[in-house]
Amino acid sequence: MAAISLSAAVLSIVLFLVFRPPWKKAETGPAPPVSATPIPRAPSSSVPPSPPTALAPAHAELARALSSARRFLETRKYSDAAREAQQALELAPGNPDATTILQQSRERLEKIEQGNRQARMLHAAGKYEQAMGALSDVLKIAPSDPEALRLSVQLDRYAQSGADEALAELKQVKSRSEEAGAPELAQSLFDQAKRGEQQALPLYANKQFGQASAKLFEAMDLYRQAEKAARDQRENARKAAERTELQEQAESARQAYERERSRAVEAGAEGKAANLFREASRLAGEGQASWEHGDFQSARRGYEAGLTSMQKALDTALKSRQQGEQALQTDLDSAHAALEAAKREAPSGNQRAAAEEARAVDLARQGKLGEAAAAFRQAASLFHSPAHSEQTIEVQRQPILVLLKRYEAAYVNKDLAALKNIWPGLGGAQERAIKEEFEYARSIQVDLQVVDIQTSGDQATVICRREYRLLTVDGRKPQSETRTTLHLKNSGGSWTIESIRFEAGR
Repeated sequence: MAAISLSAAVLSIVLFLVFRPPWKKAETGPAPPVSATPIPRAPSSSVPPSPPTALAPAHAELARALSSARRFLETRKYSDAAREAQQALELAPGNPDATTILQQSRERLEKIEQGNRQARMLHAAGKYEQAMGALSDVLKIAPSDPEALRLSVQLDRYAQSGADEALAELKQVKSRSEEAGAPELAQSLFDQAKRGEQQALPLYANKQFGQASAKLFEAMDLYRQAEKAARDQRENARKAAERTELQEQAESARQAYERERSRAVEAGAEGKAANLFREASRLAGEGQASWEHGDFQSARRGYEAGLTSMQKALDTALKSRQQGEQALQTDLDSAHAALEAAKREAPSGNQRAAAEEARAVDLARQGKLGEAAAAFRQAASLFHSPAHSEQTIEVQRQPILVLLKRYEAAYVNKDLAALKNIWPGLGGAQERAIKEEFEYARSIQVDLQVVDIQTSGDQATVICRREYRLLTVDGRKPQSETRTTLHLKNSGGSWTIESIRFEAGR
C-alpha cells in the first residue's frame, strides 16, 4: 500500500510539472498571483510623478487612458485594462475611476490564475469533472484565456455537464440580447456572437465538450456586449429625443416671452411699469444664458418666469392707459360743456370759433381726445373773446414757451435744482423719482410739442405731446410719448409750474 501511495504521489508531481505554465519558477515562500499576461503594478516610489507642463494634453491623455481602461474591462481584456488604469494613475494619482478599474482587473486576473491553477491540480489528480468545473468558472469571466482553452481541449470528454450548462445559459443570454434589439441595433456584435454559437454546436455534437464550452462562453460574452450596445443606443436615442423636446419647449417659451414683450413695449410698459419690465428682462436674460450653455430646461424656466413678469408689466401699463383714457374722456366732456356754455352766452356769427369747434369734433371722432379737448377750449375762448387779436395771444404765449424750454433743458442737463427753480412745488416721492431717473440715465432727451395754451388771469394750462428718450447706464434705450398737461401760475410777472399730469399718448 505504501508503494502504491508513493507511486500516486510521484505521478501527481510529474503531471503537475508537465502542465505547469512556462513562467512558473522555483521560489521560496508563497507564489504571487500570476496570469498569462503580467499584471501591471503601481510604482514603488511614494513620490507622485511631476505634473505635465502642458495641462490640456495631460487631461486629454487621462481621458483617453480611462476610456481605454473601461473598454478593455468591458471586453474582458483585464491585463490591458490594468495597464491603462495604471497609466491613468500615473497621470492622476488617486483617481477613483482608475483605482476601481485597476482593482477589478487585478481581482479578475487573480481569479483566472487561481482557476487555471486549480484546474491543473485537479486534472493531475484525476478529478476531471471537477477540473472542468474550475475551467468553466474561468471561461465565464475570460472566454478567450489561452491557458483555460488549452486545458479545456485536454478535458474535452469530461466536460459534457459544463457544456450543457453553458448551452442553456447561452440561450438565455441570446434571448435577452434579442429582446434588447441587438440584431438591429448592434448587428456586428450580434452576428459575431451568432457565428461563435454556430461554431460551438458542431463541437458539442462531436462530443468535444471542452472546446464547445469555450466557444459557448465566448459567444455568450459577445451576446452580452451586443445587448449592452443595443440598450446604450436606445438610451442615447431616448436622451437625444428628450433633449430635443426640452429645446422645443424652451424655444416655445422664448417666442411667447418675445410676443408679450412686444405688446408691453407698445403699451408703454418701459415707462409705466419700469420695475416689472426690468425684472422680466432680467429673468429672460437668465433663460438666454442657460440656452447658450445648452441647459434647455433652465432656459425654459427662465423664459417662463420672464413671461409671467412681462404679463404683469403689460397689465399695469394697460391699466395706466385705461385710466389715462378715462381722464382724457372726462377732460373732453368738461371742455365740450364749457364750449356749449360759451356758445349760449356769445353772439352768433363767430366763424372762427365755429371752425375751431368743427376741428375739435373731427379730432374727437379720430380718437385724439386730448387734442379735441384743447380745440373745444380754444373754441370756447374764441366765443368768449371774439375780438382777441392774434398778436395779443402770441405775446401771452412767449413767456410760457420760454418756461417750457427751461423745463426741457433741466431734463437734458439732469439739473434737479434748475427744475425745482421753475417748479417750486416739486418734492416728496415725485422729486425722489426724478432724482433716481437722473442718476440712472446716461443721457435724456425731452421734446414738448405744444398742442394748446389757455390763459386766464394769472393761471395758464398748457397741453402738449411730450416725447421722452432715455439712454440708461447699462445701455438700454427706453422711450415714450405722453399727452402732458402743465398747470402754470404767474407770480410777479414770471410763470412757474404748479403741477404736471402725464397721460397715455393718442
